[in-house]
Amino acid sequence: MILITGIIAAIVYLSLKEKLCSMNQISRLQSKILSFSTLENQLKKWRKANEKIVFTNGCFDLIHFGHIDYLAKARDLGNRLVVGLNTDASIRRLKGSSRPVKDEQSRLALLAEWLS
Repeated sequence: MILITGIIAAIVYLSLKEKLCSMNQISRLQSKILSFSTLENQLKKWRKANEKIVFTNGCFDLIHFGHIDYLAKARDLGNRLVVGLNTDASIRRLKGSSRPVKDEQSRLALLAEWLS
């Protein structure tokens, strides 16, 4: 699931059991795009079910092995992984006007695909 709002976007890792093999790539990515209130409701359900929720964040511009290793280790720490993704404007404030190299939508798609 992906949330795009304000400063961050969140990607929520779903377990393999919850995935439908028949979903095509586009609908799979679109199904991860949530409003903030939808994500809040999902988090409440997971907490009620005593799921262990792990949160991390980053820019994830030009994804490399360090990012993949970091996210894999974070995913292993709980049942659910929520990844905050800095917006383009946030990255420009942090790293300068030449960044990000990849726009927010591209970074979201790459992360969503990797986490699916």
